[in-house]
Amino acid sequence: MALAKEVARYGINVNAVAPGLIGTNALHTLRGDIFEFQKLEQRTGLGRVGKPEEIAAMVVFLTTEDANFITGQVFPVCG
Repeated sequence: MALAKEVARYGINVNAVAPGLIGTNALHTLRGDIFEFQKLEQRTGLGRVGKPEEIAAMVVFLTTEDANFITGQVFPVCG
């Protein structure tokens, strides 16, 4: 938020994306213990692991004109 306020006068927007449980190579190492992995999945609101593309979609949105008036925010993308 502080950086967003500092650079706003230059027309720069500063936001953050906070991903939840996302199906990446690092996450797949946890699949060895399927019980623990299922417990993690169930803790998400949608009951599933997110896709990297879903994080990318938020990042892309934040680069569009539709997001031009958004700054200083954290966007949890966590299902």
